[in-house]
Amino acid sequence: MGFLEIRQGSGCYVQEVSLASLFLPIKEQLYNKRILIEEIVETRIALESEIIQLAIQRATPVMLDKINRYLHSDEKESFDYDPHFAFEQMLAEMAGNRILIMMQNLIHQLWRDATNTGWRRRSLDERNAEHLDIFHSIRTKDVQGALEKMRQHLWWAVERFDDLNI
Repeated sequence: MGFLEIRQGSGCYVQEVSLASLFLPIKEQLYNKRILIEEIVETRIALESEIIQLAIQRATPVMLDKINRYLHSDEKESFDYDPHFAFEQMLAEMAGNRILIMMQNLIHQLWRDATNTGWRRRSLDERNAEHLDIFHSIRTKDVQGALEKMRQHLWWAVERFDDLNI
């Protein structure tokens, strides 16, 4: 961090500390966090895209109804899913691929870990509106529309990184 100068055979000496040198580690951490967020979002897009395609192919009236009830429910906590990822988890359930579900759970945990402190989230109403829009495309079997809407939904955090990250 540049606070100490080590001189072999002489000792350690405290360097003059400037305000800029104090902020350098924070700036570096934010840069690294931004890269991590981008990589997680890119991975989420890849996973969720495959999940959406399989979910559209394998959709059943029962699962479509379950997702619809969830999206229109005022008591989302009553559903047995992680409240931050319930919609995506239900799509994975509808896709029916256990490996994709495990990978999705892993990437969701990485997202939680990366955004658990100092991170502001969009409102639940805003997120639900996006989920409803994606779901409409899934229900009408509009694969390209669903994929593009999911990509936009997930990329939102990268586009607004500087506003969200405190």
